[in-house]
Amino acid sequence: MKKNEKLHSSLDSFVRWFDIQKVIKEYSKAKGKFSTNALTQKQSAAFQEIVQGEYFETFERFAKELKVTNVNLRLVPKKGNTLRKKFVSSEEYKVSQVMSEGEQKAVAMAEFATDLTMRKDFNTVLFDDPVTSLDYKRSEIIANLIYKLSLDRQVVVFTHNIMFYYYLYNASPQKKNDENNKFFKVDEIDKLNKGFVSETFSGRLENLKEIMSKLKVQEQTINSKACFGDALEEALKKAYADIRTWCELIVEEGFFKSVIRRYEPNIMFTKVNSIKGDFVEELTPVSELFDKACRWMAGHSQPTETQHNRATKEAFNEDMSYIHQLYEQYK
Repeated sequence: MKKNEKLHSSLDSFVRWFDIQKVIKEYSKAKGKFSTNALTQKQSAAFQEIVQGEYFETFERFAKELKVTNVNLRLVPKKGNTLRKKFVSSEEYKVSQVMSEGEQKAVAMAEFATDLTMRKDFNTVLFDDPVTSLDYKRSEIIANLIYKLSLDRQVVVFTHNIMFYYYLYNASPQKKNDENNKFFKVDEIDKLNKGFVSETFSGRLENLKEIMSKLKVQEQTINSKACFGDALEEALKKAYADIRTWCELIVEEGFFKSVIRRYEPNIMFTKVNSIKGDFVEELTPVSELFDKACRWMAGHSQPTETQHNRATKEAFNEDMSYIHQLYEQYK
């Protein structure tokens, strides 16, 4: 009697238990449709369709632009991250085993540009001499790519490669140094050989007329009564730095008449007839002046035998007399 009474009083609990079991069974069926394997498969399919296809297409576009079209990629999703495998021809030939250092850098640049594009990353990008180990043709291609990246984000480039500087300059719009396009250079050196950064106004380096104007100002300063002692020594170092540049420019503009230009690979054959043949006699004196300027300018060390050889006001005035004479003849 007690047992039957207890069962009767627990009837509501039994009904609830059976109802719960029914719900659990329905949830279990739904859970089976969302199994880990099924989700992984769907995730992989979505990744290949949405991400991988677009990534490959974007990478191939940049790789073609950088002349490294024989590179293949495989994207491997792993624990929330995506690993990239780069190879040539087949997966057994890794890029690092086949390609030169310059080609590998071009591949890395293509990957970087692809990442920026895919992620829609518009943060500032900093490049520190991105063309080391690259030939001049690919350096020009890299410069063009960097300019294109700068259209969507701020890009800062550091380089001591003057050819690459000109490639960047030429890739930029005709209107130089506006608020969105600026060039800077290190054009002075203090006593501790630390450079001063200044903004250039034209983007191009000095021409012969501009460097001559600077030398005339320095000539007045050096020959003034107030210029003596340490001030004279520093002024002479700065002047000879500009004399060194003048030697390069008098050959480029005076002798070759811009048939060829410093740091630029092309030759302007239409101006070959303008070359001044009689300038050949001046090549030796200009070369000797260039060597002297390299020893006496700031930022250059001298060989042991000439370490105590310093520029003097008398030597400077003698050199400036020659510079004025040659400039008037070949400007």
